[in-house]
Order: sequence, then structure tokens, then C-alpha cells
Amino acid sequence: NIGSIYNDWGEYSRALQYYNQALTIFENLKIENSSFKANVFKNIGIAYERQKQYKTALEYYTRVSKIYFQCLPVQHPYCAHIATQIAQLSEKILDSSIVCKYYCQAYDSYEKMLLPSDKQLQNVWENIIRHSLATNNEEQAMAYLNRVLETCKRFSPQLNATSQHYIQFMAQSFENVLDFNKALEYYRECIRLSELEMNTPMKYSIFSQREFQHFMNDFDEKTYEEHISIIEFKISAYEKLFSCNDLKHASFLSNMPNRLAEYEADDLAYRYFQKAFEILDFFQEQG
Repeated sequence: NIGSIYNDWGEYSRALQYYNQALTIFENLKIENSSFKANVFKNIGIAYERQKQYKTALEYYTRVSKIYFQCLPVQHPYCAHIATQIAQLSEKILDSSIVCKYYCQAYDSYEKMLLPSDKQLQNVWENIIRHSLATNNEEQAMAYLNRVLETCKRFSPQLNATSQHYIQFMAQSFENVLDFNKALEYYRECIRLSELEMNTPMKYSIFSQREFQHFMNDFDEKTYEEHISIIEFKISAYEKLFSCNDLKHASFLSNMPNRLAEYEADDLAYRYFQKAFEILDFFQEQG
């Protein structure tokens, strides 16, 4: 407790002094694994993380994880939380191999505690997919997609919308790594499911302004050309998946030029503005 007070005050050297005293007591009592010892390791990790000494913090969090997974059932919240914490810290030091390993451990825990509609499980799953595809481990990404969809099926029809969320995220993830054929395949499946549910708003929401902003991995900076290729894919995908030359299409196209202008693609931006205006002019002439 004394160490935690100093830790909260930002006096990390004093905090570590008391934490190490606690560890000495555990060693003298020959206590190998206990929740109390794990808590001390975790607090030491927090102190180092707050000082941005991420690799040292990671060493202590890993010790915590070892104790939790040995002493607690895998579905215990402590197991899920520490695995997530290690994965998030590993992202800061750009160690993708550790990131995926611990997000998978966190998913194993959350899967036994939560429904697929729960945000904590969704966030962990999404990180598995992002990092798997970013490291060219498509097999792992597909395995976790199939796994979560099987869980959704067990709770059908209540989780049909949740299944669509996962499939849509898969499409966005393939899009983010510039695998446009796979992205189109999953967008098409997402639309098929929404049509089965007769959920027209869901059908069109996959290309809404809120959903359009493709997400970026911290370790995956894109060139202007790559950004432009994603926008062009979005436009071509829309035209393959939906009715064209209607007001929805015009509205969609009219939002593209501003995004293209961000990446100095002014000629392309003008072309799509012109196409949108031509569609709108046609409807105005029709009265």
C-alpha cells in the first residue's frame, strides 16, 4: 500500500523501493505464486510504464500473466485484463509477435465470459484481425472470424446484427491492407445478410460517412497513393454493390472529392464531383 501511494504521487523510485521490500518478504516466506505477489509485480510494471520504460514494464506484466494463468481459471477477468494490458503495451514497442499472442489469450478468456456483442470482446477480436493481417497471417485472421461467427450462430437470431459487424470489420481490415478482392467479398456478404434481415439502413451504412474513414494501424503509415487507391476502391465497390445513378449514389460521390483533395488528387476529385452533379441534374430535369 505504501508503494502504491508513492506510485500515484509519481515518486517512482520510492514506490519501487517498497515494492522490492514486499518481494523480499515473499522470497523469505518461499511464496512462489500468489495473487498478492502478482499484484506487486503488476504495480512495479505500472511504475515502469508510467516512466515510459516499456520493455521493463512488459517483463513484470509477463510475470503477472504467468501467475494468473497458473492459478486462476482462464475465464477469470484478471487473466483477460493482464493479457490485454500486455498486448497494448507491446503495441507501443512495436512487437507484433507478442501483440497477437496476448490478444489471442485475452480473447480465449473473454470468449468464456462474454457474448460476441460485448464491446470488450469485440475490441480484442478486432485487434487480433488487424495485427494478423498486418503481419500477413491471414490464416489466423480467418480462424478467429470463423470462431466468433460460430458463437454468434449459437445465439441466433439475436446476434445477426453482431455477425454483420464482424463481417464488415473483416472487409474493412482487408481494405486497410489493400487486399481489395477480399474486401469486396466480405462487403458483399455483409450486404447479403442485411438483405436477409430486410435491413436497408444497415445495407447502406457500410459506406456511410461514419464508416468511410478507414482506420489506420499505428505501425502502418500509408502513402498518398495508397490512400487514393482505397478511396477509388470504395467508389468502385459501391458501384458494384448498389444501384448506380440514383440520389444515394450522387450523395456518396459528392463526399469523395474532399477526401481525395486531402491527398492532392485534384483531377480525380473534380471527375467525381462532375459525375455527382450530372446525376443530380438528371433528376432535376425529371422533375
